[in-house]
Amino acid sequence: MWRALRELEQEHQNRIWTILQLRLHPAIVALRDAMLSTATVHDMDLTYITSRGRWYLHSWKGVEDRSGGIAMNIGIHFFDMLLWILVG
Repeated sequence: MWRALRELEQEHQNRIWTILQLRLHPAIVALRDAMLSTATVHDMDLTYITSRGRWYLHSWKGVEDRSGGIAMNIGIHFFDMLLWILVG
């Protein structure tokens, strides 16, 4: 997938920039600030529940070859958020 993105950048003479928007959510920023302000060990449980309409499976997001699948399409935001909160 990364190779295809790099080829698109070269073909269009432009850059592709990702947006890991959970880093900007006020509740996530507050959680990170609170966790960084203490040496306490925390036990975290992440649950993500959302509804998707029929449009989801018909859009590019529902096509694994185009979206990278659930881990790349949605999961990457959570992996980034957890690393940002826990590692800094």
